[in-house]
Amino acid sequence: MMFFFEVRLVGIQLIEDKSYSIEVVKDKTTAKVEDYTLDTEQIFHAGVLKDQLKITLHNTAHLLNETVRVTLRLTPNENFGVADYLGESESRAQSLTASVTFDNQISKPTWWNSDIEMNYLGEWTPIKYEKFIESCGGEVLDLSEYEGYQIMELAVKFKNDIEKYGWKDKDNELIDLPIY
Repeated sequence: MMFFFEVRLVGIQLIEDKSYSIEVVKDKTTAKVEDYTLDTEQIFHAGVLKDQLKITLHNTAHLLNETVRVTLRLTPNENFGVADYLGESESRAQSLTASVTFDNQISKPTWWNSDIEMNYLGEWTPIKYEKFIESCGGEVLDLSEYEGYQIMELAVKFKNDIEKYGWKDKDNELIDLPIY
């Protein structure tokens, strides 16, 4: 899976693409080398003030039981310095680093909030979440940008699929949703 961090340019837009450098902060990284792929030379594209740093995260076996983190830091190269204008070392360090924490465990997504629980899908469980994704054809993983009527349509389809396929939760009862 590809993961992107936003990188900002301070100054005027570039007239040609230029490379910038990053490194893994080893003492703040718990991921193994095989858990990710990272090009330490990335491209900041011409004509923009924001670009993206890309890291590829891999689904390795130990991630079923372990949560890991990769921390990255911008480093100066022949094209760019790094945030000298920030002054204080703590704020400077924070502006130069970014982390991603990942695993291969099912966890409650941030969009599954109290509104989703009360009005559409009910209490989150791993089985309910897996079956909801299955009901959506594996294509809907994030409802944060969906309107209420769209969420309702997905919830109704999910409720119909629960009855059609006899999907049960951990208590061996049919998965229950708060919609009618």
